[in-house]
Amino acid sequence: MSKLDKEGVEKIAVPSYVLEAEEVRSNIRLRLIFSVVLLSIFGLSILLTFALIFLWGYGIIKLDKAFAHWLGGATIGQTVTLLVSIVRYLFPSQATETKGKKQRPSR
Repeated sequence: MSKLDKEGVEKIAVPSYVLEAEEVRSNIRLRLIFSVVLLSIFGLSILLTFALIFLWGYGIIKLDKAFAHWLGGATIGQTVTLLVSIVRYLFPSQATETKGKKQRPSR
């Protein structure tokens, strides 16, 4: 019989900090993929909107004037919303920074 049978193998326990680090790496990778997909969809929608407006402006396609204005306004609205969300995430205000932190119990 081989020396490496089931009873002779020593089990090595993985430290908890290694598992936590792997979970953090996985979380970062998932966030990166999610961000790239969302920003790609956003960029594609902006490009298609600009293409529609230019084609309408040159008279190649026929759109209702109110629809073209709505399309431009909706594009501006979603761009502003995305930019505000990014700026709030990158530069949090003092109130939101203290909200997430645990306060020490008073003595």
